[in-house]
Parts: sequence; C-alpha cells; structure tokens
Amino acid sequence: MTVAASMAAAASMAAASVLPATPFPPTAGVAPPRRRHQPTPRAVLPAFVAPAAGAPARVGSVAWAGSAAASWVAGRFPVAPTWRTMAGDGGGTVAATPARAVLRSPRSSRPSPPPPTSPAPSLRTSAATTPATVGAARPVDRYSLPPDGIRSLVDAAADPVVSLQPSPSTYLLLLYRPNLPPIADVAAAEERLAGFRFNATTHTASRVELYTHLVLQRVDDPDHTPLVIHGMPSTGALPLPSSRADAAGGGVAASAADKAGQSQRAASVPTPRRSFGYVRWAPDGSRFGFGLYTPGVGVELWVAHIASRTARPVAPGGLLNAVCGDPYTWAPGSRSLFAKFVVGTEARLTAAAGGGHSGGRLAAPAPPPHPPPTRPSVPDGPILRDADGGAPAPARTAADTLTDPHDVALFAHYTTAQLAVVDGRLPADGDAGEDGWGTGAGGGGAMDGGLAPVGVTGRIGAAPVLLGEPAAVRRVSPSPSGRYVLIDSMVPPYAYGLPAGRFPRRVHVRRLDTGAVVALVADIPLQDRVPPAFDAVGEGARNIGWRSDAPATLYWVEAQDGGSPSGRASVEGEGEAPPDLPRNRHGEVIRDAVFTLDAPFTAAPRRLASLTWRFNGLFWGTAAAALLVERRYATRSARSYLLAPGEPPADAAHPDDYDYDDGTAAEGPCCERACDLGAGEAPRRLVLTVPNWEDRYADPGSVVTTRNAAGQVVLRLVYPDAMTDGRGGTSPHRPSFLMSGMGASDAGDRPFLSLFDTVTGRQTPIWRSSPVAYETVLTILRTDASTGMVDALLLRRETPTENPNIFIFDAAAARLRAITAAASRTPKMSAWPRQRRPRRPSPPLSPSSRVEKGTSGTAVVAGGAASESGIGAGAPTWDDDDLAAVTVNRDLLTAVTTFPHPAPSMAAVTKHTLTYTRDDGVRLRGTLYLPPHYHRGRDGPLPTLLWAYPRDYSTAAIAGQARGSPHRFVRLARTPLYWLTRGYAVLDGPDMPVVAPPSSPSSTDSDAGDDGGVDGGANEAVVAATLGAGFVRQLVSSATAAVDHIVRLGVADPTRIAVGGHSYGAFMTATLLAHAPAGTFCAGIARSGAYNRTLTPFGFQSITSTTLWQAPDAYAAMSPYFFAHVMRAPLLLIHGAADGNAGTAPMQSERLFEALKGHGKVARLVLLPAEGHGYRARESVLHVLAEMDAWLEKYCKRAGSQDWAGRGGGGR
Repeated sequence: MTVAASMAAAASMAAASVLPATPFPPTAGVAPPRRRHQPTPRAVLPAFVAPAAGAPARVGSVAWAGSAAASWVAGRFPVAPTWRTMAGDGGGTVAATPARAVLRSPRSSRPSPPPPTSPAPSLRTSAATTPATVGAARPVDRYSLPPDGIRSLVDAAADPVVSLQPSPSTYLLLLYRPNLPPIADVAAAEERLAGFRFNATTHTASRVELYTHLVLQRVDDPDHTPLVIHGMPSTGALPLPSSRADAAGGGVAASAADKAGQSQRAASVPTPRRSFGYVRWAPDGSRFGFGLYTPGVGVELWVAHIASRTARPVAPGGLLNAVCGDPYTWAPGSRSLFAKFVVGTEARLTAAAGGGHSGGRLAAPAPPPHPPPTRPSVPDGPILRDADGGAPAPARTAADTLTDPHDVALFAHYTTAQLAVVDGRLPADGDAGEDGWGTGAGGGGAMDGGLAPVGVTGRIGAAPVLLGEPAAVRRVSPSPSGRYVLIDSMVPPYAYGLPAGRFPRRVHVRRLDTGAVVALVADIPLQDRVPPAFDAVGEGARNIGWRSDAPATLYWVEAQDGGSPSGRASVEGEGEAPPDLPRNRHGEVIRDAVFTLDAPFTAAPRRLASLTWRFNGLFWGTAAAALLVERRYATRSARSYLLAPGEPPADAAHPDDYDYDDGTAAEGPCCERACDLGAGEAPRRLVLTVPNWEDRYADPGSVVTTRNAAGQVVLRLVYPDAMTDGRGGTSPHRPSFLMSGMGASDAGDRPFLSLFDTVTGRQTPIWRSSPVAYETVLTILRTDASTGMVDALLLRRETPTENPNIFIFDAAAARLRAITAAASRTPKMSAWPRQRRPRRPSPPLSPSSRVEKGTSGTAVVAGGAASESGIGAGAPTWDDDDLAAVTVNRDLLTAVTTFPHPAPSMAAVTKHTLTYTRDDGVRLRGTLYLPPHYHRGRDGPLPTLLWAYPRDYSTAAIAGQARGSPHRFVRLARTPLYWLTRGYAVLDGPDMPVVAPPSSPSSTDSDAGDDGGVDGGANEAVVAATLGAGFVRQLVSSATAAVDHIVRLGVADPTRIAVGGHSYGAFMTATLLAHAPAGTFCAGIARSGAYNRTLTPFGFQSITSTTLWQAPDAYAAMSPYFFAHVMRAPLLLIHGAADGNAGTAPMQSERLFEALKGHGKVARLVLLPAEGHGYRARESVLHVLAEMDAWLEKYCKRAGSQDWAGRGGGGR
C-alpha cells in the first residue's frame, strides 16, 4: 500500500482509531515543534521503532503501511508508556541498526490525515514480554497490569494523615487522601520554571498533596466519633455510610473501618471534582484554614472554627497563589491570615460583612486582567550568556532552569502575587471589640495584642486588606507581637541556568496598622558565585527571621569569610583568598556572625555572636536561655552553646511622622549598617559537643520545642529543681532541656525522651519505647504546671503485624509506678537486658535536627545526619537504676486511632534482621523478608530480589552501625516487598556503605579551611582513589557479602538473585552489573538513576564536592555508562519522562540504553510520561510493577532454564 493510500485509510477510520486528537493543526508532513513547557498529552500510545520498508505499522486496529505513516504518528503524539528493547542474547553481538531509531516526518506535500479522537487510557493484564525486533513493526504500547496479588496491594486504602491541634491538643484532624491519582491528573498541564513545577491554571504546585475528606475528632474520645463541621463543602468524592457522612457535614472521610470497602472500588472511582489542601492550624488551635481546590479553577481560602464547628470561605472570589511557597500564613493572634492571591482575582474579593458565601461552588473566573505572556512566533534575537572572567561561578546541576527571555517573562508572571491580610474570624467569634481587631471569642494570643491592619474594621468578614504592590513573595512572617510583617520577595534579574533559590531577593518589614514599609532588612544579590563545598554559603544576610521570645526583634546571619569554608576562591588554584579574614581572640577565623535589631529598626544592629564554624540553628527560649548551634561539615561535628540574649525592649510604636528612606540613606539596609559595638556580644557557654553527627549510637537526641503565647516555636524548658527541692519555684538560671532521640544501638532503634541538665550535662531518662514495639513521640499533651515535667504523651505505636496507630501514654502514672517499684525494691518495669555503658564526659550532640512541622502544639525536634538545623545531646545511659518510665504496661496506653492492617493476607510474612561482614571488616546488616508460610526445608532456596540504596559515611565504624528497628510494621505498599506474593525472597535495604577518605592533614587546621575529606580541599590523588576504584570496590564488596550470606542461609538460589534500586540505588545497580563477579546477579532493575557522572561535574550526592576537573578519573570510574560494554546481565531501565531531580534527567537512562544496545546487550527502557523522580499515577505505578514482574519472571525465576546466571553480573 502506498503512503497516500495509507493516509486515506487512516482518514476514513479516524472515528474508530485509538490515536488521540493532536494538539496541533495538521501540516504538510512536518511534525510541529513542542514548546518546552508544553505538557505531555494524556494519550496512551506506543513508541515506534522504525518499521522495515513496506511492513505495516499497526496502532490498535489501524494498519499504517510504511515508515511514512509511522513517522506521522510518532511525530505528533508523545507516548505512554514508552519502551524500547534490544532482544539480544547477551552474547556480545553488536546491533546492526543505528544507535538511535529516529523517526522523521515524510518530506511530502501531501496533506496529513485528520487527527482521530482520543480514548481513555487502557490497561492490560501483563507487560509486553516479547518485544519487537529492531527495525520491525510493533504493537501499541499500553499501560499494563501486574498480577492480582500485587495489584490488590497497590489499591489497598492508605491510612489518613493525622494533624494535631496545637496546645491544648484536644482535637485532631484525619486527612484522607486518594491512594494513587489517575494519569489524567498527573499528566495535567504544568509549567517548569527555575525549579518550580506548577499548574498554570490553578497556580498550585504540580505535586501538592490534596485530600478528599477531613475528619475532626477529640483525642480523648474512646469511641473515635467524628464531629460535625457545619458548612464544609462537598468534594464529590466516594460517598460514606450515612452516619459518618451526616456527622461530617458532607466533607469528612470514611473511618478506618470503611476503608476495606473503598479499596475494592479504588480503581473505578473517578478523581473527586474538588479536594482540600494546605491545611494549617491557627497558632492557638481555635480554628484551622484550608484551601478548597477546584480543578481548572484554583484554590479558595476557607476557615473552620472549632468551638462552633462551622466552616466558611473567608475570601470569596479570590484565588490563592501557591506557585512559590505557602499560599497563606496565620497571624500570631489567630484571628487573621496573610494570603497571597492570584493577581486580578483580589479585585473580586467579597467585601460584604459575612456575605458573599460561595458555598464552596466556585465558578470559573474570568480571565485575569494580565494574561500570561505568549511566546513570540519570530525570535527577537539570540540568547546571550556571559562569563566575566572574575571570581569562579560554579553551579551544581539543576533542573528546569530558565533558558530564554520568554521563560523569564513567564516566571515573573506566575510568581507575582498580591499579598493581603484576611479576616479569619467567623460569625461564631462574636463581637470584635472596640478597635475592630480586639479580643473577641477565640482571639488573642499575640504578645501585645496586635494592631488592626490598615483599613480593617470591626465587622466580622470584612474585606481583605492589600499589602503593597504585587510581588514575587516567597515568605511572609509576622512578628510575635503582631505589629509587623517580614516579607521576603524575589526581584529581577532572574538568571539563566540557576534555580530560583539563587535569585536576588529583597527583604523588608511593613507595619500593619499603616501598611507602610518601615525597614529594608536586606537586598540579597544573585547567588551565582557560591562555592560548591558543603559548608559554603552565599554572601549577604541569610536565615532572616524574628526572635521568637521577643515582641519584634529581627535576627539574621552573615558570612564573615566570603562564604567559602576554606577561605579560598571557590575553585582551587583560581582567584585569590579574601584578604584579612576576621579572627577571634584565640586566632581562629570567624566564619559567621549573628546579628539582631529591635523595633523600630532605626538603630545599629547588635552583634549577638561570632562563630568559628558555620551557623546551624538558633532556638529561642527566654532572655536567659537560648540555644545556638554551629557545625563543621568536614569533620561532621557540631557545638551548641547556652546563650543569654538578654531582655528585649518593649515594642513601642513608631512616631507617626517616621520617614522611611527606602534604603537610600547613609545607613542603608539593616544588614549593611555598622553594628553597635557598645552592646557587646551575648554571654554564652558551651554545653554540648558532637564529634561526628553520623554516629547514631552516640546521638543524644534533639531538643524538644513548644509554642509560647504568641504561637511562636521556642525551647521547652523544664525546671526539675522545683520538684526536688520542695520549694515549688523555678530557677531561671538553671533550666533543663527535654531531648527526644532514636536510641540507636546494636539491637536497633528504641526512641526515648530524656531530661538534659544544662549545668552538669547529664541526661536523665523519662520515657523509652517498648521493647516489643516501635514507638515515637508525636507531642507532649500535658506537663506539670510548676516544673514542666511530662505528664502525658501522644505516641505513634507499631509492631511488625500491627498497623501504626496513635495512643495516649500516661507518663505521670508510669513515673509513680517507677518510684514505687524503686522504694519497694521490686523488679523494675524495663523488660530489655540490662545495658551498662560507660558514661561519656561532655556528652556529644547531634548537630542535625529537624523540627517536625505539622499542626501539633508541640514540635518534637528529631535528630538526623541529613538535617540542616538543630542540636542533640549526649546519648543517655539506659540503666535500671535511673530509668523513670517505659511503655511496657499496656494499661497506660489509650488508643486514639484504630487503623486496621491494610493487607491482612500478608500478615504472615516473616521478617529477619541479618548481620554479616564484608571483606574489609565493615559490619553490615539487611532485612530479609520471606513469603507467608515459607519453610526452608520444604520449599528450598528461592529466587531473590536484593533492593538497596548506598549511603555515604565518614568512618568505617559508623558505617557498621545498626539502623532501623526490627519492630517496625511490615508495610508492603510501594516497596519491593510486592514480590513476596510471587514466591520471591526479598533482601530489603542491605547496607551498601561508601566510606570517604580521611581528611588531609591541612584540613584539620581552621585557618586552612573546612574542605577536608572529599570537600575539595583534600589531595586529589586521595579523592580519586576513593571515589574511583575505592567506591566501586566498596559497593561490590557489600553486595557480594550480602549475596554470600543469604546463599549460606539456604534461602536464596545463587543462580536466581536479581538486584535493583531507585535513584542512587539505580546507579548502584548499574555499577554492580558492570563490576560484580560473573554470576553474582541474573538481572538488574534500575529506576530513575544517574549513570554518567560527568553530567554533574560540580559534585553529587553527599560524598563529594570535588569537581570533574579536579578528579576526572574518579568521575569516569564512578560512571557505569563508561562500562556498558562489560555489562552482561539483562538490565531493565525505568525513568520518569518529567524527572526534575537534579542529576537524574531522563537522558541518563536513554543514553545508557543506547550504549547497551550498541554493544549487543539485553536491555529494556521504559519511559513514563508526565512522571517525575518518583512515580505517582496509578497507571504508571501498576505498569512499573508489571514490567518489573515480567523482567524478574523471565530473567530471574526461570534463569536456570535459560542459563542467564552463567553470564550474570559483570566480569571483563
């Protein structure tokens, strides 16, 4: 059939065709170009391999003859899922076809056939396991379904997110989310600009978490009764049983008991027409805000009042802008909100008091007055970028950066928002008071009561008040007093090739009663010359915020060494060192300085503290107790100081005639003024030191915080002397901290809560997780009024067979039992073996903590090596003699939730913690899972999947420490444990440590800098040796040790062991297939990895900031792409086509596949349209599992009959 005949046939069959409607008008044989930001269409179509001459290309039921027809299809319709296969035999025969089968549109003047209609995505029950030969026609690629056992686990309903009310933590919200969204939602149009990915229509992040239902219940209700919230909008989601739907007012989700029925229908339930997002509790817990999301329209701001249990929109007609940062922030008084609105919609905000109720039915708005810019059809000129030859300007690989003037215009358009103050009160709040912003019902909380924003009246439901002109606002932070607001905005010029976090910013303060700008805090320049070292920072002010325990005191940090941790230029050997680095009285180089400035922000700043290491966090408490943390990445060390910042001044109002000079006067921005030397630095005392924050066994935990009267996060201070001395008073000069930690040991994690004495450095245990379960502290519910000691905790508890649930733990009763037991000399409650460890002088402290943000009234700061702020303390010694309370007695626990097991049929899965040693003596661990009812003697060795993720460590001793707990719940969803249903053993998370080289001698000297180890200052030969051959050797040694161990146990068949991983684990997989001994692995699965490290030339992961030009051999040795010719085991490559993770662009998998194909290897490439670094759509997730299952069945389970094991692994 001729090309003309095939096109005529296609036109006549358009109505029945499976092809989607083209987004472009037909052209004469030329495929129209796609905009860079144009989303992948939602079509489910195949990728075509060029057919042989005259061979028909079949798409569904339509035969397209010849390559011209196939080219027409492929040129216009992106496909999902895309996959390519090289069906070689692994024997090394080089493919005869070119490295790329590129399809081109026919050079013909014949008109293109009309585009057919688009069907809904279809699913088939198995993956394509018989791929077409290169050069031949192939069937349509459709989404596939894995076996029923796997699919049922995927569709099991997810547990809701639990959001706790701030103090007094009487209520909680259960936020129910869809299990997996459909591909139609994931593939919705999005813009990708400077690291932001967002829906241009709704002005929300593309991957924002949305909920279908909200459930409000009391924490202490034993019946878990859902409470009615009147006026809640309906989402149009899956209906609930009438009793719960009535209680919820139409907007509340099913209980856990209802989820079993829902999971059976999950696949057929359409996405709700609307949903909830951006749920935020007010600081005093009297209400919570949420956004009502309407697809294709946007997000409307609502508030629900707890006491009256009513909900209403507080800015009807206005649409929130959530492109960059949170779309709204609560004010300290909990009665108003600072919201960012889409420019043009703020004019439609309803001003009638209590009126304009949209009832949750938000109509599609008229086009805004300023529509987005359109790309010019004819370019105005070339795209120009300059390097001025001055100081080096290295930049790590970033995704979605701006590339041309049109991108810049789009970025400015979508990030610009109108900031406004919104009245968050509802009619149930009652009278607002004389000033219209006073303490009505549910009001109050700010330190000074707050001031009414300009234009706000006493009428509840008053119109929002606009603050300034539209701007690219990233962060809004009201002062604790409620008088001022700190606004952080991006300003031009927006640079090419950098993420938005590096763009220039302007930070200023406005006064709320007048709306006037009263201080320019900082003009932060473009951060394009930040060195690549891990402790490097940009020049200018950073970490700008409010002192939490003061009415209105700003603080910020500035680098004193030019931002380079070495004090040198950012690329070794180029540029000159900054002259005259400042030093303290001990001769140490000062790296950072902390400054403060009190309202009205007209005086000179005070230099609060000078640091010889890099600033890592500041926890405010009182005038006599704050905690200042500094860190040094080269040695993974941190130091914490007890700081006395002093009494803040009263927050007096500005004179009415204060004239703001917009930063042009002599004093300039706050951060550029000369500091007040007369004030002096705050007195401080070193209380905690951590030699290496990676040492989990010595991790003391991290400080616990709470909220003060203004809703600000501050240290939770405890005064145990008031309990022990009988005086009933407190000593402000001797506070203690509460510390929460993981309690790591060889036996696994046992989370704890302890009391840290800031004078003696001793930690006294208060609570420890049960020895038969895994428990963590969510929040502190009650404390003693005089001492601050813990009386009740809210815990999250799980066991290997019990789904995580929330419980109230009576700590006061447990403490009383411990005292009684000690007095009567009866055995203590601790059920674990007695562990006496030597006391450590000056207990070390974890420099890395993270505040668990959420909605609880008390934030528990959890330690961890990857965090950026916070502290820990010396690990407590768990001794029977000083143990206060443990969660052993179940009668001290009261259930708050009862979420059932999501997959009861898999409850019989067995879990085993393995310990073994690799050839260099490093101790390793892994978790082995065996199928239900497996018996080694009866069933023999099993096909096995080894799924791992490497991690980087500074020492071998730390690399060998235990991680995790044997008491964690066995959750099968979204893990490799799916293959337990297929008769596989699964070794999940075996340790794959990569130990960095020791620091060079010069790096230990603070004057020489902090670039020791692999941070760029170490000797290049040492770096190359470790990052090259040493890195590969460690991975291979760890993998072979794991394989040998499970083979010796008799549970794994040595000829049927596959290896896989995601991201860094995918990089590990490809490396092992290239370098592991022949026969180690029968197949590999690599998802969303990076395989050519030369594409990330300024460093990657946490292992190195050494550049490609400093260690080219190391980069090559760590790139499995360069060893494609020696890979012999079949490799399945899976990648999200919209992967925005830095360093793992889809090109990484595409190029490795082409390299493997070019060398005659067996490989398969699967590209998932619209998916990012992690896969979200149900169709995508199921297809990935189907591909993996088919790959394992063919090359692993049946490997013996095909003799794949004899050619597995690497070997050269």
